[in-house]
Amino acid sequence: MTILINDQKVDFTMENEKSAYDIYQSIHSFLKDTNHYIYSFTIDGNETDPEKKELWMDKPVGIIDKIEITALSEKEYLLTGLLTVAEYINLLLRSVLEGSEETLSDLMHEYPSIINNLPLLIKGNQGMLIRDYMNKIINNSGLLDETFNEDYRDVFVKEIGDIARLINTAAKEIENPQSELSASIEILGSLIPQINEVSLLLQVGKDKEAMNLIIQLTELLQKITRLISFYNTDNIYINEKSYNVFSTELNAILTELAGAFDVNDSVLIGDLLEYELTPKLDMLPEVIQSIINMEDE
Repeated sequence: MTILINDQKVDFTMENEKSAYDIYQSIHSFLKDTNHYIYSFTIDGNETDPEKKELWMDKPVGIIDKIEITALSEKEYLLTGLLTVAEYINLLLRSVLEGSEETLSDLMHEYPSIINNLPLLIKGNQGMLIRDYMNKIINNSGLLDETFNEDYRDVFVKEIGDIARLINTAAKEIENPQSELSASIEILGSLIPQINEVSLLLQVGKDKEAMNLIIQLTELLQKITRLISFYNTDNIYINEKSYNVFSTELNAILTELAGAFDVNDSVLIGDLLEYELTPKLDMLPEVIQSIINMEDE
């Protein structure tokens, strides 16, 4: 049996592999060690479908002549996946606007694969949130039952457009994390003085404005965390603490802050912001610059 990875023949020593899926798993483990992923897996000229493993996984090794694999780096894999999702969404929107029932039916057959991959392509809880949002849109549209709800058309067009913008933003984060990080730090710098005013906003009854600022900060920090995940932080220390410890402490503060808002404890909110959160936010630009500098070395 011949095994090709990116058109290059590889020497693969068979050990306990008895089926096509055994080989898939072994190659997957091998590639993962080099931060690469299987993008396509072809058996004797027939490309396999990861969502339909039952059609090929039990094929005995002895009757396979050639396996061809396309392997991508993590960045290439994520970008390619997001471009596929973007193309799917564009085609979905166009098919709804044109009333193309046959195309919509085909797209709904592909939908489970698209929706299940979103949390894998977008790191953190952002991928799960986008998945849930898109599921809501599709369920409300009636497309899963092959009967589009015409009363929902205008809302559908708007909300699918929202999804497209979120996917585009995620792709930009992957394509140029350093640029996105720099922009995010600038936004954070302008947001910190406003965050310091949250306690005052609460005291004068502007609870909604205060909460909006905290939500904006939380979303920005989630984005920064996603972007940092593309870098190696093993040797980054802040005040003799590893970056992982720093990140864990920051998330704990945000969780406690959310709890303080739930019970409207303005004293605790003020203390958390002044003594816990703001000092860590002030350190973030230096932390991020250290991460970028280490990557450039």
